[in-house]
Amino acid sequence: MPSKSNQMKYACIFALLLFSCSKNPSIQEEPFTFIGTWDYVEKGYQFVDSPKQLTTPGEGCNPMIQFVFTEEEFSLKLFQNQLCTEKAEVVLSYAINQENDSVYRFSSDRLLRSNFQQTEFHNLSDLPVIGGEVELIRRSENEFVTYLPLPEVPQINGREYTAVFIRYERGN
Repeated sequence: MPSKSNQMKYACIFALLLFSCSKNPSIQEEPFTFIGTWDYVEKGYQFVDSPKQLTTPGEGCNPMIQFVFTEEEFSLKLFQNQLCTEKAEVVLSYAINQENDSVYRFSSDRLLRSNFQQTEFHNLSDLPVIGGEVELIRRSENEFVTYLPLPEVPQINGREYTAVFIRYERGN
């Protein structure tokens, strides 16, 4: 049987081990940020009946839309002619307000510069502006979606859909 002093030593060593194991250095989680480049990945439709979802690459030049966030500016990069060769850029001042864990509200109060000229060929239906604001719904550190306004007759391939969204992934 160990002596009382040895029992005390073992008890102290055990307590120190417990204390050091339970006090792992806390990992500082980096706050989420939209800063960087985000690429249009696909357009998704949600239906009431099965199959409940359909994804498409988008129409025309829209899949080449890119969002770029810096600390002070937001730029929208897109192609504006039928052959998707004339690049355009719209640069805005912006604010993003977080509404909850995954929903952010994008708004802009000023156009800073632009070389965009609307042509008859460009289809802007995949730009997610609803009521002058854009809802950005974060799905992960590297993915978010934006919902589009529904047209008067929300149909694709003869099926009526209840929601339509664009999925973006963080670019390189």
